[in-house]
Amino acid sequence: MRCGLGVAEMTRFGMGSEKFRTLVGTIAGAILEDRTVKKEVRDLRHEFSRLRYCFGEADFPETMEALRSTL
Repeated sequence: MRCGLGVAEMTRFGMGSEKFRTLVGTIAGAILEDRTVKKEVRDLRHEFSRLRYCFGEADFPETMEALRSTL
């Protein structure tokens, strides 16, 4: 399974500054120490699996229908 970990991506999933510090440490470990971080990334990403800062179809059904009709 592929997981995004970019700043914009993780902000949308609700990650705050403390967890970003953890993420930076993990990335630094992978780059500077050649450490395997797969489990750390998986564990960290698992905490942020629900997309928070976006709108879903249920929020604007009329708008979604109008958008579909333009296709």
